[in-house]
Amino acid sequence: METEPKSAQSVRPYPTEPLAAPTGSLSKITNRARVKSAKTPTAIVYCEGSFSKIDGKTANGLVRHSETYRILSVIDSSCSGKDSGQMLDEVPNGITVFKDLEAAVTHEEEVPDTLIYGMAPSTGKLSDEDRGVILEAIALGMNIVGGLHDYLSDDPEFSAAAKVGRESGYAIFENRVRARTCAFLTAASLG
Repeated sequence: METEPKSAQSVRPYPTEPLAAPTGSLSKITNRARVKSAKTPTAIVYCEGSFSKIDGKTANGLVRHSETYRILSVIDSSCSGKDSGQMLDEVPNGITVFKDLEAAVTHEEEVPDTLIYGMAPSTGKLSDEDRGVILEAIALGMNIVGGLHDYLSDDPEFSAAAKVGRESGYAIFENRVRARTCAFLTAASLG
């Protein structure tokens, strides 16, 4: 069942030109046509090495249910080729686990709207491999959704890559509220 997005922010315009082309075999898929749609945005959930484990709790929950995104696939090379529903609940759901971003994207007819960072590593930090996947997704024109302790938008490398994306309607969304904002809202609400 598909639902309409909850906010206008969750639907983005599609650029007429792709972002800077990624290197390697991903460059073959950057020029795929994008179709404008008011349907629920599509997403791939990145969960390398953590799917169906405690550090993959974000991915696990999204695969079970998401009102905001239509989850197309999961990335975790340790269980590539498996059905994510079968892994979590012993009930197939048709959401396949792929070994990497390239495999997940090439499986689809068009580049998905969003890459969701679906892990909660104990360090709260991105590995070098994670950083590379996020940069590849940005280069493909995908929105990035993160929920780590460090804000992706504060990272100079991600900010530089996403600056081009923002000009074309793409964005990095943070799922955590900054502490100073919370403190301000709390103080303001107290009068």
